[in-house]
Amino acid sequence: MKGVRFQAVLDLHRASEDTARRHIGVLEGQRAVLANALSALEAERAAAVTSEVHPFFHEQLARFTLAIGLRIGGASAAVRAKEAEIEQARVILRAAHRQVATFNKLQELDRRELTILAERRTARAADEFALRRRSFA
Repeated sequence: MKGVRFQAVLDLHRASEDTARRHIGVLEGQRAVLANALSALEAERAAAVTSEVHPFFHEQLARFTLAIGLRIGGASAAVRAKEAEIEQARVILRAAHRQVATFNKLQELDRRELTILAERRTARAADEFALRRRSFA
């Protein structure tokens, strides 16, 4: 069991950290798709507003800009919701990273302790050897 202590727990926390990172990557990709859709809607509205429209179509243009404004509002809300979800995932990632760091430190302290114990055993064996050598001399 020497040197293996905490390894299973450390592997478990590393796996959860990796899972959290992958989840954030997926969420970032989803946010990018939503942001691109929002940009496309805003560009469509800008193009409609700046275009020359015959006075006969002003009412239709007003309805169109109202409808696209509602779609932009929905898309903006979706982007904000996704950003909030990403922030929650980052909190989870930070917690997982802290756990990995904690168990890394514990494992390192355990290795140092094992090294010190091994050095003490070696020194004790050398002292006993020297003591026996003196007693036979």
